[in-house]
Parts: sequence; structure tokens; C-alpha cells
Amino acid sequence: MKTDEAYRLIENAISSGQTANGYIISGNVRREGMALATMVLKRLFCGNASGGMPCGRCDACRHVEERLHPDIHWLMPRSKSRVITVEAVRERLLDPMEKTALLGGWKAGVIAFADCLHASSANAFLKMLEEPTPKTVFFLLTDSPDQLLPTIVSRCQSLDVSDGASNGLDEPWRGRVVDILSDGGIRGVIEKCTAAEALASLLGELSGEAEKLVDAETAQVQDGAGERLSDEELAALHSSRYREFRSDFVQTVLGWFRDIMAVKAGGDGAPVFNADRIDVIRERAAKLTLAQCFRNIEAVEELAASFGRNIQEEPLLARFTDRVSFGTEGAA
Repeated sequence: MKTDEAYRLIENAISSGQTANGYIISGNVRREGMALATMVLKRLFCGNASGGMPCGRCDACRHVEERLHPDIHWLMPRSKSRVITVEAVRERLLDPMEKTALLGGWKAGVIAFADCLHASSANAFLKMLEEPTPKTVFFLLTDSPDQLLPTIVSRCQSLDVSDGASNGLDEPWRGRVVDILSDGGIRGVIEKCTAAEALASLLGELSGEAEKLVDAETAQVQDGAGERLSDEELAALHSSRYREFRSDFVQTVLGWFRDIMAVKAGGDGAPVFNADRIDVIRERAAKLTLAQCFRNIEAVEELAASFGRNIQEEPLLARFTDRVSFGTEGAA
């Protein structure tokens, strides 16, 4: 469903006094998921809400936006392993949530990338979810809801705001990746190596972008409570955010080659992610066999798996561009 539809469902529950103890919000965590959670939190804490909508201007709304509200507690992975530990759950979520709300109203907990809870941390959270204090609500944001503990899922209301969209890069990054992949000059080994270097360079820029975003966020909110992060924690957050970007990068690459395969298999009426490049997609599809299209998809999946094993990126990309058929070499 769309984000505004999901918001109305939760807002109706708030207005009728039937708010669930927990909401699982499935979709892109930093886009749709965070947008929905932030809007609902503003609705809960805003003192000037009207017509079911927060004012967006008061101190409460501003503090929600900046993650500075004293009765909202945020939890997300803070180690390079991206595991949310039981210690983190207790110290940053459960202990503060057991105390009386500082402003005398709602208390809220937000777990970003809730699928990173391992067994012990998930079970520790489950105890509070089963017996919450009054006027307490939790939001679990995830792009992998199937990884959540079934007993947690059964005690929450689930809302999918992914809307079937591909989790690819935003602009201008998506366009730059597609520019590299759609270059008509990729005809041999040298050109494929050049394409690999361009993709690696773009990933380097995304790494820098991840650092800038994390630095800006932590400088602004200081983890929501004036707490200064250690260099190790900052490095872990940089690494975590970059891996999110790299995952979106892979989805963008996958989207391009899926488009070519879709047109090859289904003709001009096939739905595509990159509709703005449909002429190039048709041209490439005409020059490839269906078997080549399938091998391209396999190559992207292999690239994603290799990234997950933390192998050096440049040689992986060189192997990837050497393996795929771009549709500029002529059908085999």
C-alpha cells in the first residue's frame, strides 16, 4: 500500500483509542519506512494536530523530525556486523521505555532494520512487547520482514509500504549507473574493464556520500540524547550505510538487466523499471539471446553474493563486466 494509506490506518487507530502495541513497517527503511514512522510519531506527540494530521511546526513535531524528542527512543545497528545486540536493546530501548514518559504522554520506540535483531535481542524485546506499559507503541522498520521472529510478527500489525517498487538508487546515482551500463561503446575487453573502473569509482563516491550523511545525522541529533558516538561506532555506521547504498547499487544494476530480459521475453509491452531508456533497452534485447539475458541476471546475483563476502570490489566488478553480455557485442 502507499504510505499515506498506511498512515490513515494507523491514524484511525490512534483516534479511536485502538493503537496496536507494535507496527511492523515493511519497505525501504530510510525512505518509505522512516517517512511513515516519522509522520505517525508527529501525530502522537503533536499538540496542535487537526483533522488527523500533525501541524508540522510545533516543538514536538520539530523534535520528532530531528530525533530529539525525549520520549522517543531509536535503535539501529551500530556495529559492522549489523547485529542489534541484546545489550543495545536493553540499554537504548527497554530500560528507557520502562520509565515514566518525561512529558507525561506517549512513549515510542523505533527499531530501524529490525531484521538485524538476533535471537536473544529479539526475545528480550518480545517480553516488553507482550506486556507494554500504558501509552507505549513500537515501530519496527525492515526491508526483510521474513527475518523477524514469528512471535514478534504475531503481536504486531504489519504494513507493507514497499508498493512493489525496486529498491534501487535514487537520482542522480541511478542515472549514472544506467549511463555506464547502456554505453554503446562497450565492445571488447578493454571497454569492459573501463566500465568496471567507472562502476568502482561510482561506488567510491557512494562510500563518501555515506560518510557525509552519517556525519551530518550524528552531528545534528547526537544519537537522540546528547550522546557522542565513539570513532568505532561512527566507522560502523559509515560501513552500514555504505552497504545499504551498495545493495541499492546492485538492485539498480539488476533492474537494468531485468528490463532487457523482460523485453526479450515479453516484447515491447513488458513492464520495465527504466522506462526512460526503453529505446536502448529494446535495441539491446534485440541483439541478445534469451539465454544470454538469463546469464546476465545470474552474473548480477553472483556479484551481490560476492559483495556480501567482503571481497575487494574492483576485481569483482571486472569479473562481472567481463561475464555479462551488454548487447553491444552482437548476439552470440
